[in-house]
Amino acid sequence: MDTKKDLSYYTQLNYDIIIREQNQLYYLLIPELSLIVESKDLNNGYKKLEEEKKLFFSDMINAKAGNNINEPNPKVIRKGSFSELMLFCIKMFLVFFVCTSLVGIIFIGTLPLANSLVSNIPRRVATSTYAFATKVNTKFANLTDEDQQKLRMQYKSLLHKIKPFIDDTIEVLAEPKSEPLESPEK
Repeated sequence: MDTKKDLSYYTQLNYDIIIREQNQLYYLLIPELSLIVESKDLNNGYKKLEEEKKLFFSDMINAKAGNNINEPNPKVIRKGSFSELMLFCIKMFLVFFVCTSLVGIIFIGTLPLANSLVSNIPRRVATSTYAFATKVNTKFANLTDEDQQKLRMQYKSLLHKIKPFIDDTIEVLAEPKSEPLESPEK
């Protein structure tokens, strides 16, 4: 047995601890040492496991079997891990770039369509308004005096109902445009 591998050496080793909870009990296990403790409280369970670990090491050292104590497996970085990580990052960047480009192309591609739809609105409104006025005038001219009077009454009633909306619209349209803020002079 190596002389510097005494109790303090073994108690300083960091073993992975597996924790399981079952039926309101915690089970703490160190697989390399085949140690397990059971506790209702996780902190007490950890303390018990440390005591069991210390007792195990003492017994093994006293039995001159210290060389049979399994030390924790070192965390090893596999060969090629860095290159695999780098490859993953490059792929991730490419996927991000392609997706962003597609979204940009789709968005930019829809701008002319949206622009043409929006720019045609005034023309469509004017055309629809003229067509509506022409239809109303034609129908109104062909009505009897009594039907014209009924239609006027319905129209007045409609105007009274929509007057608040018209007033709000006029108020919004009559608001002066706000002046752009000037940048502070340096």
